[in-house]
Amino acid sequence: MYENLFQWFVYVDVFLIGAIFRYTNLQVINDNNRLLDKINDKDNIEEEYNQLKIKNDQSNQMISKLNQTILDKNEEIVKLKKENEILQTNERKTLPFRELSFGNGLIRVFKDGVYYHGVCEEETQKWNKDNKCSRYIYEYQNKDKQRRDLDKFKTYNIDDFCNNCLLIGGNSRKKKIFQCQGHEY
Repeated sequence: MYENLFQWFVYVDVFLIGAIFRYTNLQVINDNNRLLDKINDKDNIEEEYNQLKIKNDQSNQMISKLNQTILDKNEEIVKLKKENEILQTNERKTLPFRELSFGNGLIRVFKDGVYYHGVCEEETQKWNKDNKCSRYIYEYQNKDKQRRDLDKFKTYNIDDFCNNCLLIGGNSRKKKIFQCQGHEY
């Protein structure tokens, strides 16, 4: 019983393998015949050549347009870099200014890419010899008394004036002295 079944499987396998082999051979033969027909058909080859030539010309035109676009963009990048340099130098020249993200106080110092509140190094007050008070901010407790340079480096509320400063000294009844630690964009 099992021998007949085994023989039957062998016959079926041989039949299927033969059918598959014949089918693939027919496919290869058909593909070869189609290629031979194309080779023999000169007009078809010339037409395909012309179509490929047209596609090649279109691709070359597209490449030249894209190259020109790249050159234009590179020129724009160079212009923007120059404008950025000009703006950075102008920013340094247009100090002081206010930047609310740094606090309400005037930004008065720009050094090594960092902005600072407080006393400038260029100020020549007698109490700022050798720039020992550079970037200092003075917070006064008594709001009744009028103060000179209130917007520059003096304030009544340090939290509004600068948001990155350290307490470095001062009499707590009259004034406190803070030093700005710098701000970056």
